Amino acid sequence: MEHFNLCTLILTVKKLLENQARSKNLQFNFELPTKCNVYADIEKTTKILVNLIGNTIIYTQQGGVKVSVRGKGDMMICEVRDSGPGLNAEEKRIVFLKYKRLGTKDAKGEEIKGTGLGLWICKNYAKMMGGEIGVRSRKNHGSTFWFTLKQEK
Repeated sequence: MEHFNLCTLILTVKKLLENQARSKNLQFNFELPTKCNVYADIEKTTKILVNLIGNTIIYTQQGGVKVSVRGKGDMMICEVRDSGPGLNAEEKRIVFLKYKRLGTKDAKGEEIKGTGLGLWICKNYAKMMGGEIGVRSRKNHGSTFWFTLKQEK
């Protein structure tokens, strides 16, 4: 665990994934505060961000992806919102379970390879760092995946 600027890390991940978003003509928006310091594991946080942002790019056909950060109490909340297909109640219930995959095809209908471990790993990483992870979504209305980290004091 170490002190670092979450927003700086998000911009680094943005550079890794922006070509993927651009190739699909997706809007790639970021709403980041100037003060964004957290106390967490930078490698685990990077993996959470790459997984959440990467998934939204994969499963979103049109529109965009928005990443935002805000403080609430002693936590920072990072949200990754998409304009993708959204999740129904059953999908929301199982999305963070081990070996569960909600789809094997991307927004274009092309086969996606994966083990169904990505979101399960993200959930465990968030818990290890004293945070939480979750999703808000409605079928055909996109999804917002979020996670929390302890703010630097």
